[in-house]
Amino acid sequence: MAERLSSFHNRHLGERAVIVCNGPSLNHMDKRFLRKHICFGLNKIFLGVKKFGLYPRYYVAVNDLVIEQAAATIKALNCVKFISQRNAAHIPESALTHHIRTHSPLHKFCKDIIQGVNEGYTVPMPPCSWRITWALKRW
Repeated sequence: MAERLSSFHNRHLGERAVIVCNGPSLNHMDKRFLRKHICFGLNKIFLGVKKFGLYPRYYVAVNDLVIEQAAATIKALNCVKFISQRNAAHIPESALTHHIRTHSPLHKFCKDIIQGVNEGYTVPMPPCSWRITWALKRW
């Protein structure tokens, strides 16, 4: 697992990324700018793929219920996926699917995803720590 995840280190050096959640605010915003940036789609963002014409480059799911209920849909996404390791039974690793350690990470906010990812109390925590790992620019 660590070797596969280490391949992402500095992958997007100096680029900008956007974390796209699946809340109702997506209905009221111009999403065209997202096409110019690396997008991390979270949880049920796949519900808006057709509606919004938005397809994330990376998909992140750590919520057990979302993963269990939508395993087939998540597996079918044609993007790189990061799934909580504890859900390996629902979504096994594959060429596009990576498991991330979300149980007992080494630190509250790991600067390297190989050390684990603290889910915090909100799903954007994992991609926020990846900003550091992948050397992404701040806005």
